[in-house]
Amino acid sequence: MTTFKFSVTKQIASLLLLLLTINGYSQKVINIGNASYAEYPPKGVENMSAYRYSYKELQENYPFYIHENMHGQPVPTNDWWTDAIFSQYAGDMWAYPHAVSADSTGIKIIYPDGFDGGKLKKNNFIKIKGSTDDKSINFAPHSAKPYNWGDLNMLFRCEDDRNNYMDVTISHGAPLVWIELNGVKPVITPSNKCVVYNAKGDTINTFPVLDCLFSIQIGTKYYGIHCPKGTLLEQIDGNYYLNTPDDKNYVVISLLPNNTFLKTFDKYARNKLINTTFEYSYNIEKGQIATTFLATTENLDTKVNGNATLMSFQPHHYRTTTTSVKFIDGANYNIHTGEMHTAIGNKFTFNYAFTGMPPYLGKPQNMTPEQNERLNQMVDSFRIGKYHINTYNKTLDELSTMMLIAKRIGHSKYGYFKEALKKELINWFTYDTIEAQDTGLFFARYPQYGALIGFTPGFDSQAFNDQHFHYGYYVLAAARLMMVDETFKTDYAELVKLIAKNYANWERWDGKNEKEKFPFLRTFDPYVGHSWASGMSYTTGPDQESTSEAVMSWFGLFNLGLALNDSNLIALGAMGYKLESETTLEYYFNFYGNNFPKTYNHKYVGILHAGALMHDTWFSRDPGWVFGIQSVPSAHYCSYLARDEKLLENAFKSALQERVNKGLINTTDIYKNILNMNCELGLYILGNYANFNPQGAIEIQDKLFNNESGDWKWGSQAVMNYYLSHATLTYGKAAEGYHTSLPAAAVYKNESGEITYLIYNHTKEDKDVKIYKDNRLIETIVVKAGEYYCQ
Repeated sequence: MTTFKFSVTKQIASLLLLLLTINGYSQKVINIGNASYAEYPPKGVENMSAYRYSYKELQENYPFYIHENMHGQPVPTNDWWTDAIFSQYAGDMWAYPHAVSADSTGIKIIYPDGFDGGKLKKNNFIKIKGSTDDKSINFAPHSAKPYNWGDLNMLFRCEDDRNNYMDVTISHGAPLVWIELNGVKPVITPSNKCVVYNAKGDTINTFPVLDCLFSIQIGTKYYGIHCPKGTLLEQIDGNYYLNTPDDKNYVVISLLPNNTFLKTFDKYARNKLINTTFEYSYNIEKGQIATTFLATTENLDTKVNGNATLMSFQPHHYRTTTTSVKFIDGANYNIHTGEMHTAIGNKFTFNYAFTGMPPYLGKPQNMTPEQNERLNQMVDSFRIGKYHINTYNKTLDELSTMMLIAKRIGHSKYGYFKEALKKELINWFTYDTIEAQDTGLFFARYPQYGALIGFTPGFDSQAFNDQHFHYGYYVLAAARLMMVDETFKTDYAELVKLIAKNYANWERWDGKNEKEKFPFLRTFDPYVGHSWASGMSYTTGPDQESTSEAVMSWFGLFNLGLALNDSNLIALGAMGYKLESETTLEYYFNFYGNNFPKTYNHKYVGILHAGALMHDTWFSRDPGWVFGIQSVPSAHYCSYLARDEKLLENAFKSALQERVNKGLINTTDIYKNILNMNCELGLYILGNYANFNPQGAIEIQDKLFNNESGDWKWGSQAVMNYYLSHATLTYGKAAEGYHTSLPAAAVYKNESGEITYLIYNHTKEDKDVKIYKDNRLIETIVVKAGEYYCQ
């Protein structure tokens, strides 16, 4: 009887497999350890999308507008110039201090002339068109295709149906645009009334002029025009024709801080960038992260490589770093994220101090017996949420955080949370052909793009949106589980690393192993120092909303490195965490007070666009959410927000006042606002409040527990806030000037001035951990293998 049942079951399974194959579900299951994923998305999910491309559409339209020169390469979907891949003519590609776009006549170079609210003005620009015969402006490119790219730079080709083309090279930070032409001569068309100058600074009123160096003033901005020797400049009907020599058919446009820099910039203008590379390292003993930009050039006239170029840098590059980079006096630009400074060279290194990070805070020591009982009761009553229906899986953060809290306080539900987390992760980390019939919970490769995408997607993650926000939760939760479950680590670590590489690949593809085919640092922009969330960009450029979830994604990588004792991953996570947190303070909270334009009348930013500061979110205009989206989820690794507690408090109060101004409530009372916001937002806001006033947050949480019900007292965010507020009151935040010789450690200082060493020895050996203050060794502590030292 048993044999009969088995036989029938086996026949049914075989028939089902045959039906799946007939219906197109025959792709392989790719096994990696005990984990598995689909070799490509099955039919059950290939049409899923919210408003952007589904996988099927991405597949059918590949390679979109990528030039055949780069076919087969991993697609850099979340970059600052990504719109050039998915649009026939690229929208605004914000290189900084300028933007470049393309259309059916050529390219546009925008040198912003002031601000409109938080937006950079784009009224005054020049267009570079083309003439293929005597004096007609008749160059009509059919597209603007990315032809080559590096870590900061890219080249796109505008080509017509007769093989005439413009090759346009742009780069983040380079105040230059290199335009090389074939079969077409450049024509400059200013957007508004302009004045033309020669190299001496004299106005040119009589044309034609034989020269190789000019400048054009539109409004208050100056464009340098750098040409080959023997170029004839003519003016016809407001257009400026550049009759360049046939053997040196190029023009370089520079963005001049003012006209006195024309000759200085001309010394470097013809050294075209042919590649840029971003490098980073983490020196644990020094408590320092080094970031380096390398520029490779080729001179347009001599073809000599290696000459210096110009590179401009944003405030987070120079504000708090140590560097040997020398900036040119007065060669500055003002954009929506602050003042840029310009340097000359090929190698630019900036060093950031980094204190290290413990994986979690120690057990609170300040709780009354009643509060301690309350925390245990909250943990005991917590119920798992429902976010696991798509890839925006905040349940993973809930479970992994609850697991850690239960472990730290010795609660009996530690094992329950651990097993629930393990079950949820394994469900996502395995795929079989049965899941091909429905939406499933699994990962699948995008072979042509070089991606590993989760299904069911959320918020258009299938079109590369929010990759770090979503998959950071998986990486962090898996890393936490690996720290307490060796079997899970052995079975699933390799897949977790692939998921991490999908949004922050730290290795450059070798062109061979298709399973490791991912773009370098997909979501992270190493120049601007933060990530971009929009996977296919927009005509106005990319954006990012939730900085806290971006920081979370780096914290996840850092913890994955700890769990695997992988120094490369630890360095990657540390670098990303440091830069993402620094740029959050600079560009979302105006930490130093001189970045935001005077026309932007807010103390914080909800969405940072490539060309604008937006007091907004993608889902709500409640100022509470605009402020609160930068503290989702509440966690100790968000304590950087309170580096200046008064500044964060002022932003917090501003959000409450703006809620009154919008008529959402008639009081700035914190407790009443939290209740008015709804439970989700209110508890996020309360978690941020705890960063600068943990005692006040505890008092509000005790009041909520006594007066309210449901998630206000039993929800995951309520539990996390309660633990975090008490732990913050006990330990404070990372003390400036300190670091240790282990990465998963920091010296904490509370409001009473008490110092605590929080040290996690992630290795399998006992360590003599050195404690440094202002780079001077002050103490050495022995921490046993796997131990969390807290005293």
